[in-house]
Amino acid sequence: MKRPLVTTVVILVLVLVFHLSALSNFWYWKYWWFDILMHIAGGYVILLLIIIGWERYLRAHSGSLKRAIITALFGVLLVAVGWEVFEYKAGVTFLDDNYYVDTALDIFMGVLGAILGARQMFTYFKKNE
Repeated sequence: MKRPLVTTVVILVLVLVFHLSALSNFWYWKYWWFDILMHIAGGYVILLLIIIGWERYLRAHSGSLKRAIITALFGVLLVAVGWEVFEYKAGVTFLDDNYYVDTALDIFMGVLGAILGARQMFTYFKKNE
């Protein structure tokens, strides 16, 4: 389990560094695609954290690795939707013509990142069974 943990920590630190840089340099507003990359990376990291944190529990209660990963994917979906609700309630986003499209894209990209993480974890666990 050491390799996925190291990978997750490295990616988490990179996401944090890029996010803080983006805020101070206005990258989210200068580069339309930067937000998309951050949501993909965020979904990826959240999936890895869920799998690492709950590996034994998910395997014991769901019966299979595939089912555990699917459970974690739904966990990422919940986090992504929760994050969008938080942004709205905190006043970080504004209701404009593109709000619903942007929100749906953010959630979709987070789930896409989670699918990439799920593929990595599934391959890792299958090799190390």
